Amino acid sequence: KEGEDGGNARADVRPAETARVLLLSGPPGVGKTTLAHIVCKHAGYRPIEVNASDERTASALTERVVRAMESSTLDFGGGDSA
Repeated sequence: KEGEDGGNARADVRPAETARVLLLSGPPGVGKTTLAHIVCKHAGYRPIEVNASDERTASALTERVVRAMESSTLDFGGGDSA
């Protein structure tokens, strides 16, 4: 498939976004959370953690996810102002 820039681009053969799931399992302390954070940041996402013992109902989890999606990050970094 030819891309807009005239180069050859491969077709996106990934599953639909709603079907993309990754399950990490293993004993405590092997790095599941660290790996999840690295993968999320590498893909351009801002990870949020949800503890299963805190979010036991679908409505509580939905509320938590909606709040995270509606929030925004303020960048007070000292950008190049010159």
